[in-house]
Amino acid sequence: WSREMPYLALQKNLTRCSSRHGASNKFLDVCPEGGTDDSFMDRRTADYAKTAMKIARTKRAPFFVAAGFYRPHLRWHVPKRFYDLYASTSIRTPRKSRFAPAGMPDVAWANEGCHTMTTAEHGTRTVKKDAPLPEAMVAELWRGYLACVSWVDYLAGDVLDAADALAPSGDARPDTVVVLSSDHGFHLGEQASWTKHTLFEHSARVPL
Repeated sequence: WSREMPYLALQKNLTRCSSRHGASNKFLDVCPEGGTDDSFMDRRTADYAKTAMKIARTKRAPFFVAAGFYRPHLRWHVPKRFYDLYASTSIRTPRKSRFAPAGMPDVAWANEGCHTMTTAEHGTRTVKKDAPLPEAMVAELWRGYLACVSWVDYLAGDVLDAADALAPSGDARPDTVVVLSSDHGFHLGEQASWTKHTLFEHSARVPL
C-alpha cells in the first residue's frame, strides 16, 4: 500500500459461503454462488493490484505490487461459472492413497485446523485417519478445489494482462519481474488428510 492506495483489508464475509448446513450449522466448504464478481474478495484484490500498478507507472520509478489471493483456501466459495467448468467432468479422486500409509508414525498425520468437511449433500463429516471420507463426497470437494484454482488462474491472468497493457511502449513487461508462489501445498484426501498440516509432499510443496 502507499499514500495513494490505502491498505486493502481482508473482509472475511467475502471469503465464505453465505449458506450453512441445516443440521450442523457449519458453513459449506463447497459453495458455488451467483452475484457479481466484486462480491468476492479475490476480485477486489485483483482490481486493487491493477489500480496500484496504474498509479505506480505514473511515478516513473521502481515499484513493488503484491496481490495475495485467498482461494483456493477453504472455503471454496467462488462464482458458479467456475464450478460449471467441471459440472460434467468425471473427477478422479485418490483411491490407493486414501488411507494413511502402513507403518506411518502418528506424528506424521494431523488434522489440526481441519477437523471436519461440510457439503450440502453429505453434511458435516469428521476427518479421521482410519476412516476416509466417502468417495462421492471427496469428488464433490475436489470439484470445489478445482473451481477455485480456475478462478484464481483467471484473476492472475487478468492482473498480468493489466501489467502488459501498462508496460512502456506496449512491450510485454520488459522491465518487470513477476513471481508466482504459494505459502503451502494442499491435501485433497491423500493419506486420509485434508488441507495443509502435514510434512507429506502434497502439503509441503509449493510452486515458484
